[in-house]
Amino acid sequence: MDDLFVEAPGSSLERRVVETVPLGEFELKVLKKEHVLAERIVGFRRWKSWAYGIQAIDMMEAFGDDLDEGFLRVWLRHEGSEDGYDHLREIAASGVAITAQELDRQWHQRYR
Repeated sequence: MDDLFVEAPGSSLERRVVETVPLGEFELKVLKKEHVLAERIVGFRRWKSWAYGIQAIDMMEAFGDDLDEGFLRVWLRHEGSEDGYDHLREIAASGVAITAQELDRQWHQRYR
């Protein structure tokens, strides 16, 4: 809805990708934003999903400096997609909107 991203994970989650968020008298276990962002970056870098690339850019703009970059980079390095993070981060930092067509062109220029 609008700027809200919601993803419902399965019931078995690794502890390192989950954080607990208090909500009234309840505690919610949610995926760390870095994990969700990493999935988007991997989707862009490895599967050429331009929609995931655009979502990753939007997420980086929304999160600003509130990211555990160490966790994110380790995860992306393991997935062979750390260079995709650097690429998308440059775009996010520029503040210029990008189209799927331009992202496609840049992907083919950088990664082939």
